[in-house]
Amino acid sequence: MRARQTFSTLACTLLVGSAVVAGSAAPAANAAETTTQSEATVSATVSAADINVASVSSLPSEATITSASATDRAALAAKIDAVIDSNSKALQQLEAATLEGLNSESSTAAAAEKANKDYESKSAQVEKVNNAAYAKLALANGTSASAEKKRSEARLAAAADAELEAATTQAPLALDNSTSPLADPFGTQTTQAGAQGASIASLGSAANLGASVSTALAKTYATSWATRTANNNYYLYKYGYVGPRYFDCSAFTKTAMAKSAITIPRTSSMQYAGSRTKVSLSNLRVGDLIFWTSNGGRSFYHVAMYIGNGNIVHARNPTVGISVTKMNYAGMTNIYRYGVRY
Repeated sequence: MRARQTFSTLACTLLVGSAVVAGSAAPAANAAETTTQSEATVSATVSAADINVASVSSLPSEATITSASATDRAALAAKIDAVIDSNSKALQQLEAATLEGLNSESSTAAAAEKANKDYESKSAQVEKVNNAAYAKLALANGTSASAEKKRSEARLAAAADAELEAATTQAPLALDNSTSPLADPFGTQTTQAGAQGASIASLGSAANLGASVSTALAKTYATSWATRTANNNYYLYKYGYVGPRYFDCSAFTKTAMAKSAITIPRTSSMQYAGSRTKVSLSNLRVGDLIFWTSNGGRSFYHVAMYIGNGNIVHARNPTVGISVTKMNYAGMTNIYRYGVRY
């Protein structure tokens, strides 16, 4: 059975490779678009041990709640909500920090496994505190713990949606290559024919795609396969694997794109570099790829496929596996301001 889908570590390789790109249609040589979203970064030296999680002792006692007036109970409920919010943010920080550590070029499968175990240990701490928080919210509000859990989850989801909207609706700016060294890796004169190793895959149901089929229609093969795979517990995440049953993040997006007869490079960083069409988060289309970075775009440690309505599909980690989530499932931390379109 697929493990619960909560904030979790993501893992994918950053193997060194050449920038190879090909597609069912030539990539447009348009100027990249960007947003004014800030690029918050998390230091690679941050570990699970460095992430502070609120403890049960930070919650008001049952005696304090039951003896409080109605007005004071409302204030205590707000305090409990703040603890839940704090732990949610801690998990987001842990997500980014763990990813950065395990996806360095020197990372190994053993390191990835340890990082995942460290995450699960810290995540269990958060779950214990939050369960206690839901019970105390129920006491303060005269409801049930399950009702308070649903309320908290809805509140956090609304906050995440607002964060995503704010990050993706700002006016695009002109591309600044000085802060995005991979934004146009081939130069303005490069054509599809000039890209190294350009070729079109002939895999799966996309084998007989005709020239008249639009790129957008072709992408439905990729997104359909990716979504079906995410909903099938047979397919699992495994660090460094490229299929057919086990995938890491970049192997997953590469395989999905192959279903649309589009060949892309193996690693996250080269998948970004391999497309000359960069798009802002506010202009994503179904089938575009989005990336996570901790160094302003010099390299990328995670990649996912956009499937519309603010949702992505991606290979996440050994615990959660492959799943469909909101684009900002772990907060906007480290999502790069450019996506790519093949």
